[in-house]
Amino acid sequence: MKKTYAVLKKRIKLSSYGDVDKSVLFWFEQVQKYNNVTVSGNDIQFQAFKFTTMLGHSEFKASNGWLYKFKERNGISLKTTIGEAGAGRSS
Repeated sequence: MKKTYAVLKKRIKLSSYGDVDKSVLFWFEQVQKYNNVTVSGNDIQFQAFKFTTMLGHSEFKASNGWLYKFKERNGISLKTTIGEAGAGRSS
């Protein structure tokens, strides 16, 4: 008897605001590529708010839920940095 296994893939729902997602993702990629700065979730949400204002989406909310799904859709993992190298050490 032949066994068949179904591979389950989690479907990632596309955003209702694709133009906002594209704009924020482009901004994020540019910041990562050309600047040596750490980007936080709050930074991403703030940029999303700025883009939605420019694009005329007054009903859009850059909530924590939106941020989580945005990062999931785009494979973004924000790393937490604790202090600087050598911080707190005395010579």
